[in-house]
Amino acid sequence: MKAHISFLIILSLSFMISEPARAQLEQTKIDSLKILLATAPADTNKIKIFGNLSWYYASSRSKIDSARIYADSTLILSRQLEFRPGEILAHFYLGIVNRHEGNYREAISHLQIYVDYHSENGNIHNEATGLYQIGVVESNLGNYEKSLEAYLRVLTIHKQNQYWYGVGFTLNTIGIIYKTLKKYDDAIAVYQEALSIFEKYQNQTDQAFVLTNLGNVYGELDDYQSALSYHMKSLKIYEEVDLTSGIAASFENIGNIYNKLGDYDRALPNQLHALEIRRKLPRKIDLAISLNKVGYTYLKRKDFQLAEQYLQECLTLALQIETKPIIRDVYENLAELHSEQNNFRAALQHHKLFEATKDSILNEESTRQINELQAKYETALKNEEIATLTRDNELGEAEVQRRASLNRVLGGGLFLISISSGLVIILLRQRFKNQQLVAAKNEEIKISRFKQQLGELEMKALRAQMNPHFMFNCMNSINRMILSEENENASRYLTKFSKLIRLMLQNSGQPTVSLEDELIMLETYIQLEALRFKDKINYSISVDAAVNKEDIFLPSMVLQPFIENAIWHGLMHKEGKGLININIKENGDMLHCVIEDNGVGREKALELQEKSIIKHKSMGLQITEERLKLLSKSELQKLIRITDLKDSINHSTGTRIDINIPIA
Repeated sequence: MKAHISFLIILSLSFMISEPARAQLEQTKIDSLKILLATAPADTNKIKIFGNLSWYYASSRSKIDSARIYADSTLILSRQLEFRPGEILAHFYLGIVNRHEGNYREAISHLQIYVDYHSENGNIHNEATGLYQIGVVESNLGNYEKSLEAYLRVLTIHKQNQYWYGVGFTLNTIGIIYKTLKKYDDAIAVYQEALSIFEKYQNQTDQAFVLTNLGNVYGELDDYQSALSYHMKSLKIYEEVDLTSGIAASFENIGNIYNKLGDYDRALPNQLHALEIRRKLPRKIDLAISLNKVGYTYLKRKDFQLAEQYLQECLTLALQIETKPIIRDVYENLAELHSEQNNFRAALQHHKLFEATKDSILNEESTRQINELQAKYETALKNEEIATLTRDNELGEAEVQRRASLNRVLGGGLFLISISSGLVIILLRQRFKNQQLVAAKNEEIKISRFKQQLGELEMKALRAQMNPHFMFNCMNSINRMILSEENENASRYLTKFSKLIRLMLQNSGQPTVSLEDELIMLETYIQLEALRFKDKINYSISVDAAVNKEDIFLPSMVLQPFIENAIWHGLMHKEGKGLININIKENGDMLHCVIEDNGVGREKALELQEKSIIKHKSMGLQITEERLKLLSKSELQKLIRITDLKDSINHSTGTRIDINIPIA
């Protein structure tokens, strides 16, 4: 608990000094840690140094690449020492790095490992630290229900331990979610509670954060005078402590208020100033917000060319980092822009995208509110019916007869209307059935084309997988062994080679194979290459215990091109023993495969290939990428990710490939 509280106290104090001073303080700590690192032995203490370096570089938000290198170093050394706590800490740092880079799915994956470990071991303080970061990432993704769930758990932990700074910090964040869900009264209440805590403990910068958020709520409530007052107060504090990110946020918020007032000429300079600051900062989500705001302001000023320029730049960035709220807002602005330009087709297209994105963000809280309103509406209707019946009973007999006559007339009219409505419904149903038949036919054509493409690619994969260059090398190696009278090695080589050919021909005849068969083929291939390169290659294949190798099916021959690439471009040029580690685990409907080698790295391999007369190009790798794209709706960078592994002095230590394969 003490370590947890110390961490957050340091975090709070870091916000109370100026940004340049904080940067200088962090750089001093980094320099000190690097001095310790130079003489530290490869033990758990070195793991802590790596981790601290990753944290301070990530905190700077301007040297995320360095933060990733040290996080990777933390993970690698922890695995070498089999130090599980170090591995878990590395996942936390990798989560922070990916969060700042906008790789939100990857961030959640790492942070969840950290949270699950500490939850299982009863360390609720570290669990709260990880949950808070997950809440931030889920909020950026627009998953507000999941975000709020994480924050409320964190709040409970802090209140149980009477850690009031953590309570205030978390309340402020919960207020942001309430404001986004348009629960303004709840947002104001938690903001005021957080503000009273920060005022009591004199956390000046945190007061500014809350003042900013209060200004945003009052802006949503159209109380623009109060909103501007809060934003001016927060801007004054940010300028006093020289917090650049806060200054940018204040100028943007002030610009937003002027936009709502319709004073676009005063709004634009504030928005542009915020954008200018944020282009120099690494947080992509803040940059996307500013680009959207500037584009919107130009739209309102009827400067359509500049409006489209900024909005398209925003959309590209928002799609890259997968932040649904900004994607939703920029689609809405683009729809308005095209409507103003009388390009109604494009306007309709973007409006549909806006509606689809908005619906995907709708969460259970919104549904509950709608259900409550529906219940109130139905209750009001029933009350009205009761009141009507009471009035009817008080009417005289003549009035009752008049109403009865009127009801007969109305009944006859309703009967005619019912017949007409029935005919219309029959016609509409028939039309709907016809549309369904057409849609089904189109879907059949689409599936047929997909299967045709997949079949063609699988044939290409077979031809590229055992390419003529590889066949020639294998046969040449056997011939050389025979001429050198290495009959035993030649026999071993020929046996493995024939086994590999048989396995690949056998697997190529079917669209999917079991994971067990794929791994047998893969291991045979690696053994063959190891024999050809005089046992310079070591390897290990690790499959998670939860994975049933016989029951999981995947596209045949999908991993071999990556192994071939690692050997030819990574290990072949390495001095000494080469190592390939293959780790496989199941992740939902995907099989997550990690291939790590300790080769020369991509940069050196490219340099050597350019100098080489023989150019080895893996066509199998290109075909495999096309196959994976056909099998999944995800973008290629979500299916295949290549990471250059480097040590603390930025020297290459190999390559890591993460492959997500849809499970058949």
